[in-house]
Amino acid sequence: MKTTSSNPHPGQGLLSGFAKWLVAAGLVVALGAGTPAQPSAPADPSFLAQTNDAERLRTALGQLRNLAGPLEADRLLLAELRKNFPDDLEEGQAYLERLKELAFKSDPVRLGPLANRMVEKSGPYLKWRDKDYTTAEEAAREYARGGAREFQNLFSEFNNAVLQTVVTHLDALLDQLEAVR
Repeated sequence: MKTTSSNPHPGQGLLSGFAKWLVAAGLVVALGAGTPAQPSAPADPSFLAQTNDAERLRTALGQLRNLAGPLEADRLLLAELRKNFPDDLEEGQAYLERLKELAFKSDPVRLGPLANRMVEKSGPYLKWRDKDYTTAEEAAREYARGGAREFQNLFSEFNNAVLQTVVTHLDALLDQLEAVR
């Protein structure tokens, strides 16, 4: 013979079991929930506010940590871009490789491909700078025909992209600081 229990509220047993588990976990007091043996108490609003504030702070702190590396790379990129372009061929190549390395640390999606193209197209420019010309007209003609101009345009585009990336990273930082307020 099958016995059935009379439960006027279907699912109450499941909820009651869950409430007992919460009591055992020590969460009921903080959340203000009750069990059949213990009536509900109002939730402590300061606990809920502290929980929300703590979670918001943890989220903001995590996002700030994620910004630290790109912001450091931004700072170093700006410092490198303020320097004069090296006169020596090898130093110029090393300078461009340094810019490329920092670009990938700052924003690999936006700056990385641009830095790659800039380094790839730097050969004619570096050779043009390293060569001695007899006249200014000869230098200008070689600059226009030899590919040095293309590099200069890419370098200018890279500078502008770096500045825009720095602005974007600073905006993100300010948004995170505002979220902490």
